[in-house]
Amino acid sequence: MVIAKHKELSQTKKPSTANVPLQVLRILLNFAAETYLTQSGRPLIEVNPVRQLSLGHIWNKVSVKQTVIPAAKMPHWYRAVMRT
Repeated sequence: MVIAKHKELSQTKKPSTANVPLQVLRILLNFAAETYLTQSGRPLIEVNPVRQLSLGHIWNKVSVKQTVIPAAKMPHWYRAVMRT
């Protein structure tokens, strides 16, 4: 199911955008597995189905941006960052 959803998203959106919902799901399931335990002390979620994407090397490849903020734009960038 996870692989099929990833494939569907990859066909309808940019490949890098298709990764995001499943990355969020993976994070939430990992959090739940570490936080919520059964009465016997075992994780409530023992297997994260999103792991299939990592095991099968199915995640869409995303190139890392190598851009640099030009010196002339640095003051504007700094003001914008400090406002938030």
